[in-house]
Amino acid sequence: MNPISSDQACILLVFEIMGVRIGMDARQIARTTDCHLPLPPATNRYYFHERVSFRERLSDYLAPVILHPAPHLALDGVIVVDQLQAMRTIDCRNIHRLPRWLASQQTPFWGVALLEDGLVLLADLTRLLPRQSHA
Repeated sequence: MNPISSDQACILLVFEIMGVRIGMDARQIARTTDCHLPLPPATNRYYFHERVSFRERLSDYLAPVILHPAPHLALDGVIVVDQLQAMRTIDCRNIHRLPRWLASQQTPFWGVALLEDGLVLLADLTRLLPRQSHA
């Protein structure tokens, strides 16, 4: 795995699904809301585990949270994740890309972040949600 060559800080939104810590670039997220609050009409709601091929079936989300994509991404809908942990500021040199054969278009995962308390699998929101259609 090759580290990202940047000495800048990166901010990750970290959550957990089925015991796996997953992070997303915080710039991809406009806001988070409680899963039990109503969404605007015609807003598509997607669950993270349904958009990713996990071998095990997820029975229940323990503490579901909705991630709203940043408007500049022009994505359709929102994604529900579980167990939102924190916003983490890390050194971008601690991010390593997955090998190309593993980080294919079939998965939203593209890298891992090496944190002092373990690894975080990195996901790209643009690979989880469909693009808005301009009909």
